Amino acid sequence: MAQEQKKVSLNFSNIDITKNYIIEVKLFEANTWKVLSEINKPITFKINNSKNGFYIENGKIFDAKGYNFIMRGINHAHTWFPDKLDSTLKNISDTNANTVRIVLSNGQKWTKTSKDELKTIINKIKLNHLIGILEVHDTTGYGEDSSAASLQSAVNYWIEMKDILIGEEKYIFINIGNEPFGNGISDTTWINESKNAINQLRNAGFKHTLIIDAPN
Repeated sequence: MAQEQKKVSLNFSNIDITKNYIIEVKLFEANTWKVLSEINKPITFKINNSKNGFYIENGKIFDAKGYNFIMRGINHAHTWFPDKLDSTLKNISDTNANTVRIVLSNGQKWTKTSKDELKTIINKIKLNHLIGILEVHDTTGYGEDSSAASLQSAVNYWIEMKDILIGEEKYIFINIGNEPFGNGISDTTWINESKNAINQLRNAGFKHTLIIDAPN
């Protein structure tokens, strides 16, 4: 008589994907404590630790699949060289970089990066197997440079672009504003304005990992 075979699913909690585990399995005779067989060896298994996008845990960045993410990237000054997007992304990808930081404009100092343009940028970042860091560059030196845009104006830009960005959390970081406060601006101003920017984006539904530049 053929022995009945049963498929058993095992569930684990508190699994650290950076560690190896040995799983001990014992097969008992029905209704007794007699051990029929034992397995005590390393077992590979897939960890279902999927999230909507990048996230921070214990001071480290993890991707949506739960793997520690170390950025290796290069900047592309798209706002000043929009015609170089295709060749630049390819060249950056060919260096084995995994990240590209893209200079955008909200229209304060340079030509505004439109929704259609932003959508194209994101698609081409993904086609080149890169992760994108998008930043508004117009904020550089605000308070010292009279022509610079406020951090609030950068927040307004991201909210305007919301329908392009939502759903791209696995591929895109948002660097709210480049170097958003110039020399002579108090740390308290930077702290309060940065907190306000984060809260506004979170309240607007953004779940992306956010990057905050230091002041001065």
